[in-house]
Amino acid sequence: MQQEHNDNTLLDEKALANSLFSEAALSAFEAKQSQVPNDYFEHFENQIMLEVKKRGSSAFILNISKFGKIAIAASLLTIATTAYFFIPSYNKADDIALNINLQDIPTAEIDEYVNSNEIVAEIDWQEEINNESSSLEKLNSHLFKDSNNIQ
Repeated sequence: MQQEHNDNTLLDEKALANSLFSEAALSAFEAKQSQVPNDYFEHFENQIMLEVKKRGSSAFILNISKFGKIAIAASLLTIATTAYFFIPSYNKADDIALNINLQDIPTAEIDEYVNSNEIVAEIDWQEEINNESSSLEKLNSHLFKDSNNIQ
C-alpha cells in the first residue's frame, strides 16, 4: 500500500514538472513577460511613490545641523589630541632601559641608590620579614585548627 502511494506521488510530481516546464508553458510565460502596457512607464514614478507611501519610511535619517557637525569634529579632534599626549610613543631610550640587566649595575651604585632613598633606608627589613612570617604562622595555625573542626 505504501509503495503504491509513493509511486502515485512520484507520477503526480512528474506530471506537474512536465506541465510546468513544457514548451507551451514556457512560450506563454515569455509572451506574458514581453507584454508591457502602453502607459506603464508614464505612470511608473507615481506607482513607486504610492508604494513607498504605503510601506512608510523605515529608514532613520539623521539631520545634523552646522553646530552639530562642528561639535562632532571638535570631539574627534579632542580624542585624537588626548590619545597623542597620553598614549606612550615608541622611544629608543625605553628600549635601552628594558635591555639593562640588574646584574650589569654595580652593587655600590645600587647601595648608594637605596641609601639615598629615605623611605627605603628607614625600613628595617629583617624586622618586617619577621613580622610577616609570624603573622603568616598565626594564620596558618588558625586555618589548621579550623580545618580540623570541619566534619
